[in-house]
Amino acid sequence: MLDILAMWRMDGGKSTLDGFSKLSAESREAALDYLDEFLPYETLEAAGNRFILAHGGIPFEKRHLPLSGQSVFELVSERPDYTKRYFNDAYLITGHTPTFNIGDDYRGRIYRGFGHIAIDCGAGFGLPLGCIRLDDFEEFYVD
Repeated sequence: MLDILAMWRMDGGKSTLDGFSKLSAESREAALDYLDEFLPYETLEAAGNRFILAHGGIPFEKRHLPLSGQSVFELVSERPDYTKRYFNDAYLITGHTPTFNIGDDYRGRIYRGFGHIAIDCGAGFGLPLGCIRLDDFEEFYVD
């Protein structure tokens, strides 16, 4: 757990914690109440397609487990195997892994393949911010 905390602090957690500590007790409680309502994943349908959204992903070997039984840590930090199809009836949409790590052809672009849609285009590294409209899969980018 200490390793996870150290990694979180290096990935921006320190500034988050510093800002959080400056809030009033009432504002901190309201922020925690707000965050407590979030699920580590979301499922939705658009234009007749089913989508599973997770920040990190799902380990391939655990893809058959119910989403509610998946580890929150894995849903947030997993790096999916983008060469394997996880679901026949749904797209898995993830962030967390910049698409340039999937392949140079996807540097600054959304990756779509094998039932995956990876949307972390590397904005944190100075690359475009990518967004995809699920109704028709149109991609949008902000430099």
